Amino acid sequence: MKSNTTRAWLAYPDSPEQPLYFLDREEQLIGRGEGCHIIVDDRYVSRRQAKIYWKAGLLILEDYGHNPILLNGEPIREVMLKDGDMLTIGSKQFIVRIISAKEEAQGEFGVHENIGKVENGWDESVAKSQMDYSVKSEKVRKGSFVRSILLALLAVLIGILLLYGAFLVYEKVLLPIKERHTPKIDKPTNRSFSENNRLASLRLTL
Repeated sequence: MKSNTTRAWLAYPDSPEQPLYFLDREEQLIGRGEGCHIIVDDRYVSRRQAKIYWKAGLLILEDYGHNPILLNGEPIREVMLKDGDMLTIGSKQFIVRIISAKEEAQGEFGVHENIGKVENGWDESVAKSQMDYSVKSEKVRKGSFVRSILLALLAVLIGILLLYGAFLVYEKVLLPIKERHTPKIDKPTNRSFSENNRLASLRLTL
């Protein structure tokens, strides 16, 4: 549950005091899909990449996308966020600001030391590592897709061969056996039919 005495938001690292997304909901979705509260328009971000939610007054990030979010340069799956944490989502970077009402009233909150790392080029190396990881993941997904298509085609081919084999077995084995065990019925010839007509005419004459 969100604390009423705490404010939190995401901002760009170069302007941490200018909120980009307020984290004022119990739960907010992150991704590039239209249904997300925090939309990150990046090809390496899943449609539903992660969620940020409040639990017992703590801000939790849970990531379940294909390409992991980096927290201060390290991939994570579920973690408690702190003021000044740096998030790399795809090729985008955000800083987490969590300010208590008391700190905000007294003006005691400031810029976290991670901002200095960003200014010294830390964000470029993190973004590059995330990009490399994303490219590798995309290649793996494409390879899996191609393998799936090939396996599907192979399954269809095997099915066709099995049907053809069943047809040959029926034609070469089962059909001759069936014909041997089926009694033959002689059809009446034209001669017997004519004789029957002649006998019928004689009976009528008599």
